[in-house]
Amino acid sequence: MALQFSGTSPQDFAEVAGLLQKAFGTQADAQAVDPALMNWKYLQPRPDWEGSRGYLLRKDGRAVAHACAYPVTLSTPSGPLRAIHMGDWAADREDAGAGMLVWRHLSELAPVMLTVGGSPVTRELLPCMRYRIAHNWNLYARPVRPWKQFRTDPFRRGWKQPPRILRNAAWSRRPLAGHAGWSLRKVDRFDETIRPLLDTSAQIPFVRAVRSPELLNYFLTCPAATFSGYLILSNQQVRGWLLLSSIAHQTRIADLWVDSADAAAWSSAVSLAVETASSDPDCSEIAAASATDLGRQAIEANGFHVCEKEPVFVYDRQGMLEGQTLQLEMIDGDVAFFLNPAYPYLT
Repeated sequence: MALQFSGTSPQDFAEVAGLLQKAFGTQADAQAVDPALMNWKYLQPRPDWEGSRGYLLRKDGRAVAHACAYPVTLSTPSGPLRAIHMGDWAADREDAGAGMLVWRHLSELAPVMLTVGGSPVTRELLPCMRYRIAHNWNLYARPVRPWKQFRTDPFRRGWKQPPRILRNAAWSRRPLAGHAGWSLRKVDRFDETIRPLLDTSAQIPFVRAVRSPELLNYFLTCPAATFSGYLILSNQQVRGWLLLSSIAHQTRIADLWVDSADAAAWSSAVSLAVETASSDPDCSEIAAASATDLGRQAIEANGFHVCEKEPVFVYDRQGMLEGQTLQLEMIDGDVAFFLNPAYPYLT
């Protein structure tokens, strides 16, 4: 029995798609197996990883397991800490242990492994793999155009549909926090303008994920969703940035940062994001997420409804994140662009 690990290449895409289809019942035309998206996820250069981010395990020349590394660099008090949020983890059921071999291979590439949520089976398995639950990651939504949402939603709810429309209409009218003195400036690409914000001295009560202009620009090229970038300004001074991603009539606050620990500043930034997303006539719902109290307060202050509370699982063999809350945004995994066409809305 010959086992071989290799970086995923375009020549492997068909075999990887086959593994995903068998493991998850993925359709042949599903987003996850689109070659353009696979190429972007696994191979398109990004500043925080060298080489392929896809890993394929072969047994006697046959593909038996695969996983993708979503790199996350965490800014800790002791310095940058590399982490991997694993995705596209699939294995042939006939080859017991193949999936664990791929996980073990990736776990040797970074001292920290992350997983947010997961299937019931995954949530039962991870504690056995020495993952611990660090805290929750809340997923929020705010309806924007309830009637358009109803007309574009493929999932019908029978008698529940009329009260759902009325409920979402009420939620869509919730007031925003406001943003006096704050504004957005749309950018085609991020540049050195945000460089001074990357090493902010703001006293934030959580571990943040490191960003760079190059990393944000990588997401602007995603083929699975329409990303747009903005600078956040306060009295014409650049104070942060915003990434919005739009897919199937839903707009997501994919990444947001303000160089402040002031709750009012974050609430103003979220308010700007909601106004901008709502101005798109195709937008029926806005989604947001946060694992920090500061982020949750800002989102909830702008009329969002919490839809899911997902556990953040951390495999931290050196104990470097013990007791820490992690600021994880949608772009730190696949939530910024993932689409389930059968259930495109949260509300």
